[in-house]
Amino acid sequence: MKKNIFLIILSYFIVTNSNAQGSFELLIQNAEDQFPLGLIEDNDGNIICSVFDSPDAHMIKINNFGEIIDSLNFENPVNGNCNISEFIRTDINHFIAFGEFNIDSVYNLWFLKFDMNFNIIQNLIIPVPGKIQGNYLNCLKNSKGNYIVSASYVQQIPNNWDVFIFELDSTGTVLNENYWGSGSLGGKLIYDIADQSADKYFFTSNSINLDSKSLCFIYELDSNLTITHQQPIDWDIGNMNELEFIEDSIFILSGVKNFPSSNEVQLGLLKLDLNYNYLDSIHLGKWGNDTVDFPAFHNNFNFISKDKIFYGGTSNLYFFNPYFSNFPSWLLLVKITDDFEVLWLKYYGGDACYNLWSILATQDGGCVMAGTRYDYQTQNQERDVYILKVNEDGILTWTYNFPETTKQVIVYPNPGRDEIWVKTIDNNLSIDIYDITGYKAISQKIENETRIITSKLEKGVYTYRILNQKSETIETGKWIKD
Repeated sequence: MKKNIFLIILSYFIVTNSNAQGSFELLIQNAEDQFPLGLIEDNDGNIICSVFDSPDAHMIKINNFGEIIDSLNFENPVNGNCNISEFIRTDINHFIAFGEFNIDSVYNLWFLKFDMNFNIIQNLIIPVPGKIQGNYLNCLKNSKGNYIVSASYVQQIPNNWDVFIFELDSTGTVLNENYWGSGSLGGKLIYDIADQSADKYFFTSNSINLDSKSLCFIYELDSNLTITHQQPIDWDIGNMNELEFIEDSIFILSGVKNFPSSNEVQLGLLKLDLNYNYLDSIHLGKWGNDTVDFPAFHNNFNFISKDKIFYGGTSNLYFFNPYFSNFPSWLLLVKITDDFEVLWLKYYGGDACYNLWSILATQDGGCVMAGTRYDYQTQNQERDVYILKVNEDGILTWTYNFPETTKQVIVYPNPGRDEIWVKTIDNNLSIDIYDITGYKAISQKIENETRIITSKLEKGVYTYRILNQKSETIETGKWIKD
């Protein structure tokens, strides 16, 4: 193991940053395919992020200006690999990172304790029966000061996905453990773990039904990590399910909202009590035209105050090749209250293939989104890490080299042909579309998901503007008819 100095990291990374406090945009590029997973905030408001790439594991620290101010690189062991998935705070000055560390097909849970300056205090490995799937590793600190870690892992038999759960003390000693095969759970993946008390835990998992729909199951565990109850959730919400308590007896469940009568997929939220009564629900995203809006792959739902909840995902995800699609996509972020009132919904990107992996609500009221950007016009199966911090209104206050970053209205497909769709959560808006001579070719009211017929327009480049009910321009952009 070695700590790389910042100058070495800069020789690999190209950084785009802002000059405004509280928001930034950061693109991390190197020759490897890479993506982020874990996010945590330190005492000074800096963001610590783990980065997966093919040769090594990385941790980076980013300040409020979008600058990488510290970094830690772990070289992969010979005939093995190491990666970091999650962070958790131990006290005011220390963190623990959990991940995987494997050598010669011997698999281990990786336990790292480090301080604010990235000094490693403890580094140990804990044997597990199979290869950990980093995207499905989760952890929490319970009321006794111990750490509950759960993960999905794969044994030697192909597609045999199982689950382990450990209780560890502050030194990484295993106090309790349990394992479940996919058959005993009726599912394959574990998405999240939460605690309602020192004696009761919940985790979410999935199962595939006969219609190839992924359904959510919630499992209750006692203090011995033994399953005491299994509860199916039949709101057609499956995949990427996160569970967070907003009160002692009420929790919110996030996940993919499927619509069985169509091919549409959106971001779903359910509010339930401990008897699994449905108290409220909402689904968010584009509607119609076989669209897929998908929750962030690792951590999609986070809040500090329950009246300011952030929920993130990818808009226009191409399900059959989401990471390396040849179609534009957006990062999607919505801010809601615990009563499911939508405060705002915004889109970011659209100039390449974007995917959101994790979000983190920050102490200043904003939110960090960590994802990937794949430029299908210039890259070949190699993603860059894209990290965006917005303020409490979802706004990036200054950008460089990323045009039209923040949107509350998106126009797609772009390029398009005989029709386009305009998506917004605002009402009483309108769109004007102009040709290259400045002639207004189309003017139309828009609400929610609006279809606009463009079959009579000639091929070429058009500009558009979005107007509010006061006829003020709130957004502009270009659209191409091919």
